[in-house]
Amino acid sequence: MHIPPNKIIFPSLIKRIKVSDIEPQQSIYNLDLIKNLKKDIKEKGMICPLVISRSFKLIDGHHRFMSIKDSFTSTDCYVIDSQKEIDKFFSLLNSYVWFESKGGLDV
Repeated sequence: MHIPPNKIIFPSLIKRIKVSDIEPQQSIYNLDLIKNLKKDIKEKGMICPLVISRSFKLIDGHHRFMSIKDSFTSTDCYVIDSQKEIDKFFSLLNSYVWFESKGGLDV
């Protein structure tokens, strides 16, 4: 089963990836958060995509990954090529989130 994210900000970076191909880079997790995310994702879907490298290493979204890994076979991920792209991506993402939280452009 596939789980698409509800909110895609950078469509040119999105690729459908098999969940089993994704390699988490973290070993300590908040189990209560994972439990709550599983419930939330079941009710509302996955809000935003995981972020992975070209070599399928998970960069961002470890708790979301742990929440979907046993229930879904694929998901859409942002695929980032280099550290420079990662820095630029998160800078743009943070700017977008800040801008949206302020109600967008006031013209």
